[in-house]
Amino acid sequence: MSVYKETYMGAALLATTSAAFIRSSWASYTALAIGIMVSDPEGMDGSATKWRDTDKLNELKTKMEELKTHLKEKGTWEGGASESFDGAHATYVKSLEQFTTANIGAGDAVSAHGGFTKAGAVAVSSIAAFMAVVAAAKYVAQMSRLGGPWLYVAYAAYLLWEKVGGQATLAITKKMLMRHGIALGALGFIMQQAGSMSESAGKLFPMADRVPSSLSGGDLFGGAGTQFPFPELQYKEGMGLTEKMDTPAPGDLYNT
Repeated sequence: MSVYKETYMGAALLATTSAAFIRSSWASYTALAIGIMVSDPEGMDGSATKWRDTDKLNELKTKMEELKTHLKEKGTWEGGASESFDGAHATYVKSLEQFTTANIGAGDAVSAHGGFTKAGAVAVSSIAAFMAVVAAAKYVAQMSRLGGPWLYVAYAAYLLWEKVGGQATLAITKKMLMRHGIALGALGFIMQQAGSMSESAGKLFPMADRVPSSLSGGDLFGGAGTQFPFPELQYKEGMGLTEKMDTPAPGDLYNT
């Protein structure tokens, strides 16, 4: 059960009900603002934990190191191929480290925003409670007018108190909503950066294209495509793959 989320929902419901009875612009705006600020801090805590979990990234880094070691010990790569792989490997491992750092930072940002919204739940509950008091006071003041003309003084005092208190409450709520929006925007930016880094890390490790069998016209010399002189292979029982030889036509060996 999300206690803080339920607190937000309860505050929004109480503020909306109170605003319907108060029938004042400040009360309506305040209730709307509280509804916009409804959050789930406990859910954010769970999300932050997942962002900080970098076991899979660390495992991938370990596998990459094992691959490099295996190729060095068992492989026969030399020269440019080996140097290219070493460079790509170092770049990819570095990107994984940066991505791990970004994930941890995103988790910290989500956790911080969760703490901010927890404090906000207490604040909006206080505001909603004040609105409920105003609604109750208005009901009492309206009933008091039925008791005699002298009670109009009490009703006038209530109107003044509601106006001053209501405007102050609205100002506080506006500041809270602004800070909530700024914090949410900053969190969104951090999450977007982490997502972009994730995508970049996934595209960073190069995959070599297959060796082409021909080049299109104009690539080297122009004109028709240039064919590479790769031999055509065939399989023969007991011999394996061998180069396919053209069989001469009858009489070709004897024609002069």
